[in-house]
Amino acid sequence: MTKEEVIAAMLKFAAMLDRVPSRDELMRLGGVKRLDIRRHFGTLERLRRECKLERAPRQKRLDMERLFHDWGRVAREVKRLPTMQDYERLGEYSIRPYVERFGRWMNVPAGMKRYAEEHGFGEDWLDVLVQIKHKSEGRLAGPMTFAGQYARTVPGHGTYGVPILCGALVFAPTTENGVLFLFGAIADKLGFLVLRVQSEFPDIEALRMVGKDKLQRVRIEVEQESKNFLKHGHDPNGCDLIVCWEDNWPEAPVEVVELSKAIGSQRSAISQNKPKTLPRMNTDERG
Repeated sequence: MTKEEVIAAMLKFAAMLDRVPSRDELMRLGGVKRLDIRRHFGTLERLRRECKLERAPRQKRLDMERLFHDWGRVAREVKRLPTMQDYERLGEYSIRPYVERFGRWMNVPAGMKRYAEEHGFGEDWLDVLVQIKHKSEGRLAGPMTFAGQYARTVPGHGTYGVPILCGALVFAPTTENGVLFLFGAIADKLGFLVLRVQSEFPDIEALRMVGKDKLQRVRIEVEQESKNFLKHGHDPNGCDLIVCWEDNWPEAPVEVVELSKAIGSQRSAISQNKPKTLPRMNTDERG
């Protein structure tokens, strides 16, 4: 879509709904793609300002029953526990209300299982609950599956992320510097050659594999969470992608490389005795 077509769609459905449409409504009703919004405006907020529309009132928090049934519907449709990409493609809502409740997308299945059991949905959703059970049984019981009340932190003692044992890094990064270290340790496996690391924005200049025997220069900003890019007030036009440990910004105006997923992709390739390939990264499909 052209910039003018996106604006026309926003104004049309704002008039039809008598309020500013959400991103999901604009996509579903107007055929606008996330890439269209990102390419021409960066964010939905900038599109709203371009159209001179008042901010949409904050919607009421979606109730768990609606979230559960829609998540379960997507699980049945894809015949597995849905990934974030599955749900963004097929779900009625965004992933945000799920992440707000459960902290991370990987925690959603266990949370849905608890909700179904507490509200007597077990028989109707047995096929989905069995998938969750099989997934959880594939993990060893231990500190990472602990579901009790957390202990209080001891003042003066450092804290660590979950064990990842990736190269020289034993625990998951909990700071931006940790993410920078991890990226440096596996950059070549992800198709990057680092040219320079600097203190000013953006953090890294690198070459990236974009084809057979073909590299392209990219500017990279490193964040612990992708949304910190927004909190730090960085200009999306000043870099080409964000490298982070956790991607919690579905509306990011630039590509995001989520290292927690990249590590999982690498391990999966090794465990299946397949040649290592670049992990699927969050590109225009994320929107």
